Parts: sequence; structure tokens; C-alpha cells
Amino acid sequence: MDKPVWRASCITTIAMMIVILLIDGTAHSRIVDYKEQLESVAR
Repeated sequence: MDKPVWRASCITTIAMMIVILLIDGTAHSRIVDYKEQLESVAR
């Protein structure tokens, strides 16, 4: 493969990983909030 293809695929892969990490981070905080809401309703 020539270098531009490798560079483009590396940039795309890194960008996708950053997006997935951001989504996963917000999902974790939402899950914690949801769990607290469930516990308060169950009391």
C-alpha cells in the first residue's frame, strides 16, 4: 500500500476510537444516574 492510504486509515481509526471513548464515558455516567433513580424508586 502507498503511504496516503495508511495515513488516512490510521487517522480514521483513531478518530473512531476517540468517538467511541466519548460515547462510552457519557453512557457510564448515565448508567450511574439511572441506577440511583431505580434505587430511590425501589425504597
